[in-house]
Amino acid sequence: MRSSKLLQQIILKQQSDRIHLQFDWDEELKSEINALSNDDREWHNPYHVSFPVDCVDIVRSFSQKIAARNSWEFYDLITNSDEALADQKALANSRKHHRKTAAFIELLEKFEPRAFKLCAWKKETILLQLTRFLDDSDLFKQIQAASLHTEKLILDDSKNPRLNRGWVFEVPRSQLLIRALLEKKTSLLSWEQNLIPYPQGQEPFEEVTTGVCHFYKEGSSELWVGINLAKVPSAAINSISSNVSWHLVESESENWYWVGEIDRILADIFKDTRFYADGLSYIVARNIPQAIEELGLSKYIAQYIEMRVSSPVEPKIPVYGRSPNSQLYVTQGYRHELDDFLQWWHKQSQSTQSAFGEGLSWNIHSVNAILSEIENSKQKSAFNERQRVRDQADCIAQPLLHGLEKQQLLDLAMQHEITIRKSWTKDKLREAIASSSKFRPIALQLLKLEEED
Repeated sequence: MRSSKLLQQIILKQQSDRIHLQFDWDEELKSEINALSNDDREWHNPYHVSFPVDCVDIVRSFSQKIAARNSWEFYDLITNSDEALADQKALANSRKHHRKTAAFIELLEKFEPRAFKLCAWKKETILLQLTRFLDDSDLFKQIQAASLHTEKLILDDSKNPRLNRGWVFEVPRSQLLIRALLEKKTSLLSWEQNLIPYPQGQEPFEEVTTGVCHFYKEGSSELWVGINLAKVPSAAINSISSNVSWHLVESESENWYWVGEIDRILADIFKDTRFYADGLSYIVARNIPQAIEELGLSKYIAQYIEMRVSSPVEPKIPVYGRSPNSQLYVTQGYRHELDDFLQWWHKQSQSTQSAFGEGLSWNIHSVNAILSEIENSKQKSAFNERQRVRDQADCIAQPLLHGLEKQQLLDLAMQHEITIRKSWTKDKLREAIASSSKFRPIALQLLKLEEED
């Protein structure tokens, strides 16, 4: 890994009877230091030189001049208290972030859309990776200077699958820069612009803590939940799959919320998978009871389940033979919209079920009742489908003959005592079998059905 990090600061401090000066490497600066009228200087490394303590005024004045000339930050650890120095560093850091942000935003205009992808969020910074080769060396130097830190990854980063080989830039995490990156269609960063804040505490949501907001789309049934980015730990927001985008929305108070569509989050959770389609699913999956409460979703989930209990069952689609028209649902079972939820529920430990169930005014008996109702619906649908197929067996089974080899057709005809000749082609054998008065039991055999249940 090759990196470039500019300190852009000069530090003055005292240790014992020596005054120490630390700074960023600069050949011209080294010559100026050697020109100071003092022979008792000592170089500790190219970035660190010390002088006798009686040279403090000369060295301080020199340091202030160099810092002003190079636009560096000057930290005087000799005269400032720890508190004052901390304030000074914080102010300097804020100024640097504002300066870097403005420079980076200005340079973004020179790049094509999707030239960068967002790879990670940190407490005060974000990581961006250049997604294409940049043959403009001057522009590269400018974008490097506008970054807080630059790295070139020689190998893919095993700890962060979003980081590939190439140049990575660490830049300040600011509202202005996020907006500029969104406008430039930065990869893995999405802007949900049509979300409207939902009235606080109104059905189907509960009152939530500061930092959580619900949203809806006008003219759509979609409901969303969002967490203020300032409230999301870096470890959590960086945990999403490598190909999943961060969906953001900007509120009227100019806060950015990390948002997800609630139904999609629930679908992710109930599938019980590590590969989430929505980034916020990970937050919920880590601690279901606490997350549900903090996001104000208990009532919503109860309604989500209750509204779907009466959803129709759908047949699973098997394929009989080779004919595209032979897709039947008779023996392969049915699925229901809540199958994933019910399967997920029964995988949970007893303690998780209790905590989740109490929050939703549920218990194991209630879930079992839902399961029984859905199972009855499946059995009824399967019975009706079997009856329909029996009634139309002759027509439905004929395409299945096309999936049989010649020897299978010969065996079928001989088994049911249908007069044929071994020299016949497959087409003629199929025609003879299908037109036979004995085709009914053959059709049921092909469909794997009995005459009656």
